Parts: sequence; C-alpha cells; structure tokens
Amino acid sequence: MHDLNTTTRIELSNRPGQFAVLCEAGAAFLAANDIRSLFICLDGARRYGYVSHYSPNRKGQMDTLARGLLGAGKGEQVRYRDGNVLNLRLNNLKIVRTYSANRRTQGGVA
Repeated sequence: MHDLNTTTRIELSNRPGQFAVLCEAGAAFLAANDIRSLFICLDGARRYGYVSHYSPNRKGQMDTLARGLLGAGKGEQVRYRDGNVLNLRLNNLKIVRTYSANRRTQGGVA
C-alpha cells in the first residue's frame, strides 16, 4: 500500500523552477510506465495547462498525468479538489462523468 502523505517533487521539463507534486503512488506510476519527463501542455481553446507526459502506449502522443493516475476513461474528466493542476496527489484528484456521458447513461435526461 502506498503512502498518500509522502510526496515527491518533479521539475517540469518545459518550465524550469516549476514542480509537479505527486504522492508515493504517483511516483510508482511514473516508474512503472518508464515516464521520465513531465511537461505543462495547454488544453486546446480553453488554454488550461495540465501536467502531461509522452504516452508509453502511443508513440509521439501526449497524455495527461492525472488521467493516467486515476485510470480515467472515455466520458470521464479529472478534477483537482484544490484547483492546483501541479498538485497530483491522489487525495487531490477525483473523477467526474461528463455531461454527455451522463445523458447516455440516464436515457437522455438532461
């Protein structure tokens, strides 16, 4: 079992002096997937930056680290409880279903 209180700081490759903070489980995820560099990447038109990494499964593609840590799938979004996208401790992350996913599972009820 991983300690959620022990933290690791990892400097972002494209933002020297900025660090992502992960719990022990997050650091184990990086090691298990051979992820060596983290980046801040902008998310389309919304211009939000998320901590991302090169996908170990899709050559040349980027994945957001929070989604990988929680195993978020299609129709799910990751929210940061404190609003800080650099705080990647598991107790700061939660999965929420998107509106379109909720509509499909609830028979189209808005």
